[in-house]
Amino acid sequence: MKVLITGGSGFIGGELCRRLAAHGHALTVLSRSPERARSKLPEGTRVVASLDDIGDDEAIDGIVNLAGENLFTRRWSESRKRTLMASRLDTTRELVALCRRLDTTPSVMVSGSAVGFYGDAGDAELTEHSSARRKDFGYRLCDAWEQTAREVTGQGVRLSIIRTGVVLGRDGGMLKGLWPVYRLGLGARLGDGSQWLSWIHIEDMVSILARALETPGVEGVFNATAPQPVTQRHFHRA
Repeated sequence: MKVLITGGSGFIGGELCRRLAAHGHALTVLSRSPERARSKLPEGTRVVASLDDIGDDEAIDGIVNLAGENLFTRRWSESRKRTLMASRLDTTRELVALCRRLDTTPSVMVSGSAVGFYGDAGDAELTEHSSARRKDFGYRLCDAWEQTAREVTGQGVRLSIIRTGVVLGRDGGMLKGLWPVYRLGLGARLGDGSQWLSWIHIEDMVSILARALETPGVEGVFNATAPQPVTQRHFHRA
């Protein structure tokens, strides 16, 4: 397949690009910093700074939309919330517009979201069929992102929405920051430790994204989390 990826130089996107390149796919990555992104990506990856660099007559078989500012690097001030929202919605709108203008419509889009869609539901067990329990900023962000992505279905594009938990891997994400602290014996439980953590390993995360992209018939909403969430107390001890 010829695959367009947004967010391809990030923690998840970088691992996904390596997996897809190993599967023989031809990759195009959208990046605001093309030179820096190119150094991180598999050899032969095309990097574009804008979707305008993609001609109407180009063939794109599938899209993976992972673009978005990191949720956990700063406090969620009102200005930060606007940045987080815009970084996801603007790119997704541009992808919808790209699907409209291409001479040949892509067959599939895999679009990111997060389990923050459900809000804080306490001890309630949730599935992809559960509605949001608290319509806080996490819910509003994910809901707007998903609704924007759904517009591609009007072009006949198969859509898979992946609601992601906390992605764990030693080379990035939350664990990259925690690992050195715990190795020094300074890791600490947060609060009373009763908070639930829905997590997934980076290898499983990438496998889910690749399957959604490559497999006809895989569409709808999926939760990308390990089968058993853990409390923060359990996570801290592990």
